[in-house]
Amino acid sequence: MKTIEDALEMRRRILLAYELAEREAALTGHHQPLNFVVVGAGPTGVELAGTLAEIARKSLPDDFHTIQPAKTRILLVEAGPSVLSAYPNDLRQSAVKQLQNLGVEVRTNSAVTNVRPGAVCIGEEVVPAAAVLWAAGVSASPLGAALGAPVDRVGRVLVEPDLSISGHREVFVIGDLASLKDAAGKPLPGVAPVAMQQGRCVARQIAADLAGKPRAPFHYVDKGSLATIGRAAAVAQFGKVHISGFLAWLSWLFIHILFLIGFRNRLVVMFQWAWSYFTYDRSARLITGESSVISVPSMEYAEEAAAHFDRDGQAGSGDARIATQEGSARSKSPARKVS
Repeated sequence: MKTIEDALEMRRRILLAYELAEREAALTGHHQPLNFVVVGAGPTGVELAGTLAEIARKSLPDDFHTIQPAKTRILLVEAGPSVLSAYPNDLRQSAVKQLQNLGVEVRTNSAVTNVRPGAVCIGEEVVPAAAVLWAAGVSASPLGAALGAPVDRVGRVLVEPDLSISGHREVFVIGDLASLKDAAGKPLPGVAPVAMQQGRCVARQIAADLAGKPRAPFHYVDKGSLATIGRAAAVAQFGKVHISGFLAWLSWLFIHILFLIGFRNRLVVMFQWAWSYFTYDRSARLITGESSVISVPSMEYAEEAAAHFDRDGQAGSGDARIATQEGSARSKSPARKVS
């Protein structure tokens, strides 16, 4: 996910899966399994799985009459031996317990071998899936390879200690497009704190060039790592201090508000988060946009259910009905890629 449009598309697919299940259940008395599979148990995957569990069990139960969103199955699949592999062992274990308390099924040492419409293959097992959400990392921007500099296996540019590229001291690469190891030989993570420090370092490098002074190598100062899991659930590492649960979650909230620009923005965000915390409200749940990328096995059932609802004068969400009808009309076309 790189843009707001990607986030809206993700939300649309998730909500549409519930709408389709509701319509199918109203017509036939049963529906396709509401399984959501999150691939990759890094900070992004852990947060996404926890959020899906909270939405299913806290935000949506009162929105449907036929299905039970609280029975949604959330699978977090990780090919490696543990979740949050960059964190200490005690925090990894705490994260697994907090995820399980939220109702997330955690599978480690489980590689996804194939993703197809309506299902995901985990090893030899085929799991029906209303949506598959990829959080196992993506390739870097093709701009890195276009520079002609050496890149690593995911396309990040191998930079020099001063953050310039080999053979071109005047070109700097920073952030998640740059590949650089710390003093311990571990690759620096592609997170905002690293990029911010690298940006300041590049400014100093340019100033040193203008002043005729030698450049200094970049050294990342790790001020800590936080990963939120859900409501009052998180893990945090500040040097040798490890915290988890509610206190770690409060630390995550405070740090994110602290880095917002402007007092008004901080106040608005604090109010919105407080409102969401006490009311479990998840904002508007509108379903908009084209449905041609959706491929759900229950499309035909959903179309019949929509017609059945219209005949009985029990029409549901207009946006959902339109999206369902468009999607079912397109479901007769060749299979489409689901990501």
